[in-house]
Amino acid sequence: MVKIRDLSYTMKNYSMEPNEVKITHMSHAESLRRQAKRVGLRTDQVAPFGANDHVITLSHAGTHVDAPWHFGPTSEGKPSKKIDQVPLEWCFGNGVFLDFSQTRKPGEAISTEDLKKELQRIGYTLKPMDIVMIRTGAEDYEDDPRFGEMASGLVKESLYWLLDRGIKLIGTDAYTLDIPIPRMVEELKKGNKAAFFPVHYAGRDREYIHAEKLSNLKSLPQPFGFKVAIFPIKIDEGAGGWSRAVAIEGEGTLTKGPEILDLSVPIMSQSMERYDISVDHISHEEGARRLAKRYGISLKLLPTPDLYANDEVSCSSHAGTHVDAPWHFGSVVEGRPARTIDQVPLEWCYGDGVLLDFSHKKACDPITVIDLMKELERIGYTLKRGDIVLIRTGAEDHFFDDPNFNEVATGLSGDALMWLYSQGVIMTGTDSFTMDISIDIMCQKLKGGDTAAYFPVHKGSIVKDSCHVEKLYNLKKLPRPFGFKVAMFPIKLENCAGGWTRAVAIL
Repeated sequence: MVKIRDLSYTMKNYSMEPNEVKITHMSHAESLRRQAKRVGLRTDQVAPFGANDHVITLSHAGTHVDAPWHFGPTSEGKPSKKIDQVPLEWCFGNGVFLDFSQTRKPGEAISTEDLKKELQRIGYTLKPMDIVMIRTGAEDYEDDPRFGEMASGLVKESLYWLLDRGIKLIGTDAYTLDIPIPRMVEELKKGNKAAFFPVHYAGRDREYIHAEKLSNLKSLPQPFGFKVAIFPIKIDEGAGGWSRAVAIEGEGTLTKGPEILDLSVPIMSQSMERYDISVDHISHEEGARRLAKRYGISLKLLPTPDLYANDEVSCSSHAGTHVDAPWHFGSVVEGRPARTIDQVPLEWCYGDGVLLDFSHKKACDPITVIDLMKELERIGYTLKRGDIVLIRTGAEDHFFDDPNFNEVATGLSGDALMWLYSQGVIMTGTDSFTMDISIDIMCQKLKGGDTAAYFPVHKGSIVKDSCHVEKLYNLKKLPRPFGFKVAMFPIKLENCAGGWTRAVAIL
């Protein structure tokens, strides 16, 4: 039986990390009033409508992946990869857990010899593309203002030793993979420029990525023998991306390199989707000045004037490819308080994928139970409990350049959703803006007196504890309709109605 172990820090208002997160929650009633005003109807005519959230933060808040672009404008003599260019094969592999929480004190360096001793202790030899996760003990201070200081970190020599063994992704429970910033600042003010972010600067010479602010590492029952997924959110041209890092237990380990198909659209400014999105890229020079100001460093002391590219993002928790939590649909599901996105079982978000293609159907023509049965018969597949059903409507072809993206696609009927539930399907996904048919078409039908046509999927989701993924992409590139795994782990936003995801197919 597969067990998914959460290794992620919760993104929340007033956390102890230096990167602030501002989450504004929109209740079901507030969202309902907004929708009623938009379509020109009374609130009692358009109920129910989904709760939502707006988030303003940096791409390096919470558990996240640093792209090579974060380290510098070039890597290995070539333009550095941004987060939407990082190969996803780097982000899924066999996990190796190294624990230095008892052997290295806060502020101390983890040397090459330390790495060798810990690997010898656990009886493991590193292999290319392993994902190395380092526990410094910082995770024990997540709710402590000293969080950014209570860690050890790698130095350039120990980093290079890992990279020489074919490692591409390294994770830490600390605020940075380097030693804590205050300790580096102390050394810099003494004139020791080489001690200032040596691990980050090393990314200019050797291409790699690292994940920071992992959590729950101490819960791992063994140091290896499991897979790890740390897929970054696809922020358009970002210097980093949030991640829902997980360990996957019960499936064994990879014996060959995975083939991964990205199923996600980017979070991007001025997109064609309904939500207002702002992605403000902070250059390496601006990031250096911001860092120097925060820690009281003269710019003249910095090794270079360009370090630490970042991004400020302002968007809905439902922007881009995202998971709708049960709370989005209503406050009570199956007679119990509905789960917010940080409470959704991660086992729901990983499983065998099934692609059903309805791109031939018109936007006003909902997908019926008969349609589902015929498509399953056509591809020769019988649904089983835990399958993740992906619905291709053709909307993905309109995401980037068509202002009608939100209105061009079909969606499930209420009966079709309930039939999927009866087959044991909890997670469904679509390339469209919503699992329902077009909002404008539903509103037209509603104004004509057809109340049953208004958000039947959202209404049905109040009946059954479940999740939906919306705005998938590349479904037409799947080489087969089944016989692949799907991972759609949502970002851990505290008490939110949805969360961004880097949806992928593992072929």
